[in-house]
Amino acid sequence: EGWRTIHVEWAAPEAGVPVTVAVDGVQVSFALGGRMDRVDRRETPADGVELRVLDYKAGEKAKEPAKAFKANAKPPRWEDLQLPIYRRLAAVIEPGATIRLGWFNLPRAVEDAGIASAVWSAPDLALADETAARAVLGIRASEFEALGNVDPRKLSPALLALLDVASPDPELEIESGEESEA
Repeated sequence: EGWRTIHVEWAAPEAGVPVTVAVDGVQVSFALGGRMDRVDRRETPADGVELRVLDYKAGEKAKEPAKAFKANAKPPRWEDLQLPIYRRLAAVIEPGATIRLGWFNLPRAVEDAGIASAVWSAPDLALADETAARAVLGIRASEFEALGNVDPRKLSPALLALLDVASPDPELEIESGEESEA
């Protein structure tokens, strides 16, 4: 296929990757961070430069990235924004490249191991961006119910800083998932 691995454990710049998304006519700006397991590159006359972002998934069975997006739900919704966020991060590696996304499955059954490509439309990915922006707005407004069963005091200080949000408990210091008094 012509792919070659160009990055392993690629980390976003410390300040994050700036993103602006329109939500209900309002521009929402935030920075994304993260570490991508693997980035491959290929260049063909027909398709130009392509980057393929792969996240390794170990487990009992192989999984399909398509399940991250519930296209048939009313309304359609994202349940896992990992790959759509990685698409935004990968765009800074080589601006203008076409970004491909997928999981590299490492299940118990070796014959099921391999790449599972994600195929989402531009509107699907735009909804992922909007979903991320709405999560940012909710966190900034201290509306954590939409996040499900998450204790906001356990959100990482790095995440809060990227979202430009004050800690819900400024006296709380969080280290390695353990709470301790400052």
